[in-house]
Amino acid sequence: MTRRVVYFIITVAVMLIGLLSRRFIFIFPKSITPFVGDMFWAMMVDKCYT
Repeated sequence: MTRRVVYFIITVAVMLIGLLSRRFIFIFPKSITPFVGDMFWAMMVDKCYT
């Protein structure tokens, strides 16, 4: 598998987790609840561009 395919799979997986995090927001601690979307976006950028 090429790197581009792996990065695409990681990106789609993180996007899905980010979208699901809005529906299941009660799973996360109250202190990080407002920042869950930003956290997943930063993780996706970090994994794909570094």
